[in-house]
Amino acid sequence: MGPKSHLALSSRWPCDEASPNQTQPCKGNNPFLPLSPCVWDLVYRIHGRRISISQVFQHDGEEYSQLLMEHTTAEETQTQTTQTEMGVEKPPSPYRPKDPRRACCTFIFILLLLAGITALVVWLVYRPQEPQFTVMGVAIYDLNTTSPPLISTNMQFTIVTRNPNKRVSIYYDRLSAFVSYRNQAITPPAMLPPLYHRKHSTVALSPVLGGEAVPVSLEVANGLVMDEAYGVMGLRLVLLGRLKWKAGAFWSMHYGVYVKCDVLVGLKKGVVGQVPMLGSPLCNVDI
Repeated sequence: MGPKSHLALSSRWPCDEASPNQTQPCKGNNPFLPLSPCVWDLVYRIHGRRISISQVFQHDGEEYSQLLMEHTTAEETQTQTTQTEMGVEKPPSPYRPKDPRRACCTFIFILLLLAGITALVVWLVYRPQEPQFTVMGVAIYDLNTTSPPLISTNMQFTIVTRNPNKRVSIYYDRLSAFVSYRNQAITPPAMLPPLYHRKHSTVALSPVLGGEAVPVSLEVANGLVMDEAYGVMGLRLVLLGRLKWKAGAFWSMHYGVYVKCDVLVGLKKGVVGQVPMLGSPLCNVDI
């Protein structure tokens, strides 16, 4: 409550009525007039400041407001000076500027959010499909099972890979291939060169696999001998590596790719070279 509001309530001054400790009651309703000795001991408490009544009697209502403001300013200045001398810090303002680190984190979050939204829109617009692999031919140049548990073989597979995407290209790297029989490798892994597969195109690969002796289990060695005598052998070609998609100027992250192709080939002992295939099944592609 300000000084003028207090003056407006002067008609309710507590000395308007007589009290047991007073020799005579206060006269009138104006506390600024020297009407009784009781007012000489009164102390006004306004906004937590004390002003003697003797100072009040020397001023009228308007001057009393000015006097209260001067006392308030003087006491605030003295309080600030005392706090500075005692090393007391001024409490922080509620309107202090924002923390720059928080603003930086907010900017980074918004930037990452926009990048994620952009990547999602690009992905939904282009929507890349998995590549397709097909084994078109098999040639067996050597199959030596006379020294178990070591066997050596030399094979060549012709693989055709197709990119069905009309707007997305595929880049392969760290590709390797090997042949397995009954879930066990019978050739060492062979590294293949990187391959850039343009959109909506077809590429043929013809890796030569084998050439070195590979240790196998006795079950695998006996199975190869029996299948060679029977004339039909089931083989699995495995391709391992990673790929990434390219859509316009955007590149995706790397994804692992696992391709397995199960084929049945006709085999006659003593015959080398191209062998007939029993069908041309599509390969299973996992990304």
